[in-house]
Amino acid sequence: MRRLLLLPLLTLPALAQSALSPLKDHPLLKQAEAYLLAARKSLEAQAAPLALNVQGNYLRYGYTCEPEAVCTSLPESAQSLTLALVLTPFPFGEVADGVERAQIALRRAELAYRKTRAGLEAQAVAAYGRYQEARLGVRIAEKGLELARKALEAARKRQANPKELREAELALEEAQNRLEEAQRGLALALEAARDLVDPEAPLPPSPNPRGRPP
Repeated sequence: MRRLLLLPLLTLPALAQSALSPLKDHPLLKQAEAYLLAARKSLEAQAAPLALNVQGNYLRYGYTCEPEAVCTSLPESAQSLTLALVLTPFPFGEVADGVERAQIALRRAELAYRKTRAGLEAQAVAAYGRYQEARLGVRIAEKGLELARKALEAARKRQANPKELREAELALEEAQNRLEEAQRGLALALEAARDLVDPEAPLPPSPNPRGRPP
């Protein structure tokens, strides 16, 4: 059971040191972690040999007195508090059933945590790839714009005919449009990745595959 409790604590430092660092604060992962810790505490409570039961009661009375002066001597409310320490060294019966149910709930919470984290990591890696691809597209578009400018300058220096100059100007305009489109794509990719990944940090290394291929 200790392994299950430490599961989120061991995995979050790995997230914090890579491009996946934003995931540690993602609401879905926080929720899954809270369910896992709650299931762990529930199992600890069910399996504990000592249990403290606390019961409290509060009653407020209403009287109809004849004469009314009699009511002034009667209590308006009553309170009680009962504490009981229950010792169960060996779980059996309903206690054993409760422990088994808590163990099942804990396993489900662990699976839910793993599934949530794996899903978020898959989304983050995909968003990281789209951002890097968009950034590469911007660099390529910038290089294309630079080449188009040089081509137009060269055409002007060698006093090319009007048709060649017009073609060079159109190529420069097209290169500018491609760069603007690439920059818009980069901005969209960055916005989509903002809550999932740090695009400027490296991705964590992939774990070594286990088992044999089918």
